[in-house]
Amino acid sequence: MALVQCKECGKEVSTSATVCPHCGVPNPAIFEQCTVRVHRKAKFLGFAVPMDVFVDNRKVGTLLNEESISFEVDPGYRTITVRAFSYPTKEKTFKLVEGKQYTIHTYLELVWIVIE
Repeated sequence: MALVQCKECGKEVSTSATVCPHCGVPNPAIFEQCTVRVHRKAKFLGFAVPMDVFVDNRKVGTLLNEESISFEVDPGYRTITVRAFSYPTKEKTFKLVEGKQYTIHTYLELVWIVIE
């Protein structure tokens, strides 16, 4: 039995709890996931170095120019990392809110990154 933060009050609750003992919210350890879409904008036409995308050090896909990948993650702080060939690794941490959808735009050299 692991302890996590209640999705409503933030206090520790068991993952098997059906009601938070602190605030009374039902299913305090069950979160609605967030949908994240990473879109790679073309910086150089005709030049497509593969770009690997990671979330919290877990590879979620590889992008070429003007491609997108979508995935679902638990809410909270998530680190998005982009690695491509000999280019410097770029990463940024975002706070993702339960049930929201996000789009991240990136280029090869600069991963910054606009969240909608």
